[in-house]
Parts: sequence; structure tokens; C-alpha cells
Amino acid sequence: MSTEPIRCPACGAGDPSPANAAGVHTCVYCGTRYRLKGGVGHVLPAAGSAGPVRGAAVAALLLIVFVGALAGYLVVSPAPEPLAPPRTPTPPTAPTPLEAPASNPATTLVPSPRPAAAPAVAATAEFVEHHRKDSGGALWIYGMVTNTSPFLVDKVEVIGVLKDADGAELGTKNGFAKREVLAPGDSSPVVILVKDTPEFASISWELDVDKARWVPDLASDLRVEASTPTQNDWGGWQAEGKVHNEGDTPVKHVHVELQGWSADDKLIGIGDAYAKGDTLAPGESARFKHASVQFDQEPARFEMHVEGRVAE
Repeated sequence: MSTEPIRCPACGAGDPSPANAAGVHTCVYCGTRYRLKGGVGHVLPAAGSAGPVRGAAVAALLLIVFVGALAGYLVVSPAPEPLAPPRTPTPPTAPTPLEAPASNPATTLVPSPRPAAAPAVAATAEFVEHHRKDSGGALWIYGMVTNTSPFLVDKVEVIGVLKDADGAELGTKNGFAKREVLAPGDSSPVVILVKDTPEFASISWELDVDKARWVPDLASDLRVEASTPTQNDWGGWQAEGKVHNEGDTPVKHVHVELQGWSADDKLIGIGDAYAKGDTLAPGESARFKHASVQFDQEPARFEMHVEGRVAE
């Protein structure tokens, strides 16, 4: 007796089901009914089935039902909207050209002509020689320098150019105005010492004048009280007196200048003295003395000039 299991013709599984009295097997796995013929299973119609004809009829019936249902759906469903015709693409339009921004006309202004700058005025001064005095093997030259500029000048230098008989230069000697700053039209004594020089025939004068860059702070309320100068046994002139500070600020370096003048109004010599003490307070006085001022001729008159700086 064969032990190989029977294969279900429907699911292919080894079916151990026994055949019934009619020789029909029922697959224990899928429930398919089949009968063996020549060792091969043949599927039998389901119980109650009318066979192949009946099965075809059932299939036709199912097809009719499906078609009817589809027709009903089409009747009930709204008709689809007709497709829109394809849109013709709009040709691109040219971009709108940009317009220039609004503008206003320019206003033209012509500057007025600038007035011509005034030409620079040179600093000038004039020196007049007054007197020459030989003393101790040296030559003393006295004179007055006057500011001829329209502005202040300072430290005026007078240069004497020594020349021989043919006009050739032999050398120079110089002196400075005794007043540091000169206002327009003001004058100052100048003393030039000439010594240790070759014999010369003439002197020409040159001046170095500059516009003032600095003005000393000088006191304006000083007054000189002095005796008339007298001549001593050695021919020198002496004078003494007081300087009074009548201002409201202290003054330092108080200097008293003694000038001798000839009858024809020429400066013939100068002597210098300083008031005693470092500072002269407001309302106070200080003594001074010219010990022995030398003149080569007797002065017709004397002048005293005082000058002092405001003390800080």
C-alpha cells in the first residue's frame, strides 16, 4: 500500500483526507472536493452547483449587474465639464522704458572780482649822524634814527660801512637804537663805537629795519626829579635825582638816560644810570646818579629820559 500523500489539485498540499463511499476526497486544508483518476485529483463542482453551464450563467448575470451599476453611476454623476481649449501663450510685452527724474535749471552766480591786495609796505627808517667824538683811541659816533614806516618797528640796526679814498669797503661797524620799539615818526638815539679798524676816508650808512613782532610792556607813569648836571674836577658831568612811580603797577629795571645836546641841536653824548632797588612799587621813589658822563664839548642843554618795565 502506497504511503505517499495525495496532492490536492486546488492548493497542492499533501491531503491525508480519506475518500468517501463515492470516492470523493475533501482537502483538509482548503476544503476542495476532488476525485482521483489514474492517481491524479480532479476538482469536483461545489455541492448544489449546476455544472459548467450554470456557472456560465452566473458569470453572465454578474456581468449584467456590473454594467447596469456602471450605467447608473454615469446617469447619476454630473456630466464632466468640457475641456478648455489650450491657452495660446501671450507674447511677452516690451518693458516700459525708465524716465529720467525731474530736474531744475542751474543758477549761475559769478563772484565779484576780489579787490587787489594792497602791496606790502616795507619797513623804513632814517638815520642822521649828529656828532663824532675821539676818546681813548676810539671814535664814538652819535646820531638819531627815526621810524618812517606807517607801523611799529623794533630793534633798528644802523650799520656804518667804512670805505677808503677810492670807495672800496674796508669793514663795518654797527649800533642799535636805544629804544627797542619805535612808533611811526618816533626817534631814538644811536651810539656806534668805531675802533680797531684801518684808516678810512668815509662812512656810508645802512639800516636793517623790521616790522615789530613784539612790544615790551613798559610803564607810562614814571617821573624824573633831578638836579642840573654839574662838571667835576676831571671834566665829567654828574647828575642825581629820583624816579617816582606815579602809576598803579610795580616797575622793574628803571633806567635813566642823560643826553647832552649842542647849541645847534645835535646829540653830542649819552650817559646811563639805573634807579636803586629791583622793583619800584606804586607811589614809591628810588634814587639814581650819573657819576661822570664825558662830553667833548660843553652841552647847551640836557635831556633825561626814563624807562621801566612793568613787573609781573
